[in-house]
Amino acid sequence: MTNLNRRETTATFGKTVVTLRSVVDDPDGDWIPGILDGEKRNLRKYDDAVAETVTEPALQAALLRHREALQRWVDALGNRRKTRLEVG
Repeated sequence: MTNLNRRETTATFGKTVVTLRSVVDDPDGDWIPGILDGEKRNLRKYDDAVAETVTEPALQAALLRHREALQRWVDALGNRRKTRLEVG
């Protein structure tokens, strides 16, 4: 993976964190599905990046940690939305 790809991956992760923080602070049920879909696409991008870094174990481990963190946020947001739909 090139330095440019590393920067793009880091930038994507940073944007994802900012997006998820704003969603969790004030979630609006109408746009949560779109955010979830976008973040699931980002998870697939992480899968691709992990596959491309087989020869770079340290980078691959970092990507996996980031992916796992994003997965936890996606799961939490999905569960929160599901709970709101069941209650509301």
